[in-house]
Amino acid sequence: MGFCFTNAIAVGAKYAATLGYSRIGVADFDTHSGNGTLIALQNDPRYLFVESHQPGFPGRFISRFNTPPNVLQVETATGSAGRISWRDAWEYKLLPALSKFQPEILLVSAGFDAHKNDPLGLTNLEDEDYIWLTREFARIQPHIVSVLEGGYSIPDASRCARLHVEMLAAASQ
Repeated sequence: MGFCFTNAIAVGAKYAATLGYSRIGVADFDTHSGNGTLIALQNDPRYLFVESHQPGFPGRFISRFNTPPNVLQVETATGSAGRISWRDAWEYKLLPALSKFQPEILLVSAGFDAHKNDPLGLTNLEDEDYIWLTREFARIQPHIVSVLEGGYSIPDASRCARLHVEMLAAASQ
């Protein structure tokens, strides 16, 4: 389901479990719901999957089911309220849940399609928002595997991806 042929994050999370990790955090800040990741990891206490997404594709997927206990999804506002809604979701719900879980490793679905210049995203994020979130991830767990998920304004996605990698590199030192 979704835009990806292979769910690299779900494959990576499953592989991490074979290496002996028992608390694997998975965070998704792509503007679209990580429904494929949810399906792959749901109801397995070794994983905590947290994500924000804008309304829309693939529709209100999770509302058709009971929310699995190891999943926390927040649908954020779009338009002028999008940035504040996104930041609040991460600061007050998603990051605290991830921190409480105390992951031994963190896998990140890094989608830069919520950027204000992206033609598909409507959340209106700024470069600084991605920098802030990456720093917060590193505070929770510096052992991070990040996979590019989305971003359809090539100049903005490229710049934000570079900033994200720079923050990850700084956190690992």
